Amino acid sequence: MLNKLLPKGSKIRKKAQEYYYNWLVPRQLSPNFIQINEQQTSELKNSLTNHFTHSPESLEAQLQGLNERLSDHRLKIIPWLESIQHLRGARILEIGCGNGTSTVALAEQGAIVTAIDIDEPLLADAKNRCAIYNLSVEFHLMNATEVAALLPNKQFDMIIFYAVLEHMTYKERLSAVKSTFDMLQSGGFWAIIDTPNRLHFYDSHTAMMPFFHWLPDELALKYTQFSDRSEFKNSFAKVTIDEDKKLEFARWGRGMSFHEFELSLMPVNRLQIVSTLSQFLTKRSIVYYFLEKITPNARFIAFFKKQYPQIHEGFFQPYLNIIIRK
Repeated sequence: MLNKLLPKGSKIRKKAQEYYYNWLVPRQLSPNFIQINEQQTSELKNSLTNHFTHSPESLEAQLQGLNERLSDHRLKIIPWLESIQHLRGARILEIGCGNGTSTVALAEQGAIVTAIDIDEPLLADAKNRCAIYNLSVEFHLMNATEVAALLPNKQFDMIIFYAVLEHMTYKERLSAVKSTFDMLQSGGFWAIIDTPNRLHFYDSHTAMMPFFHWLPDELALKYTQFSDRSEFKNSFAKVTIDEDKKLEFARWGRGMSFHEFELSLMPVNRLQIVSTLSQFLTKRSIVYYFLEKITPNARFIAFFKKQYPQIHEGFFQPYLNIIIRK
């Protein structure tokens, strides 16, 4: 019913969500949101132009998308993280900073942020973005698997994997989860944010198809021809599937599930899961609680909870948004 009244992606739905979440943002956070002027917005456009190839239309679309992402971080993710760890003065390692929208949202709240990414143009754009917002952030170009070795003496209160684990190979993923978790002192927090759940029935991240996450890699590679996402489909059309193509396929994003945690850390029923984004939002608002109960996702989650009550319900959500205390 909600999707019929307010279609996904529609301007009215985005505006309604923004007003709704803005109403729920704690008062101590919103005064820290930094607003930029036209000149600074122009500088953001120049940074995107210098580091990426765009038509004027795609440049505007990307800029709008990044602004929406920053708003989403501010209105949902930042209040959630703040509810677990006060951000002002907190030492945070952000793995997968991308264009830096999440980095801005963390740093403007007074967090001491170290941000890494494996993509050099993205990292350069993130540096420019934080400079435009007049925020001091330490940036490093590196793979998540290199963090423990290249930042051996760094101490962090929270380590965040921000929409990045799904773009890593299985070997990289297991290594990165274990090595970064080991970096935290007892009582520190390890967070995974916005990573598609391999167990969910619909892949809304990469292929935009039902059950795609459930397919083994070899079959999924061949099945890309049925995706309606042309850029993704064309990347694997009429080519020889060699090791390079398999790696490219992994980088598009294949989802993650609780199995990697059990292989790299410990059985999930022993993990100290202190919060999930869904839990946080449902506690904040009766409206969100009600909507969560009537969606198809709710029935899907209820089924898995009944079958596997020993596994935290955060591992059955469409996306993994989980904070673990070491």
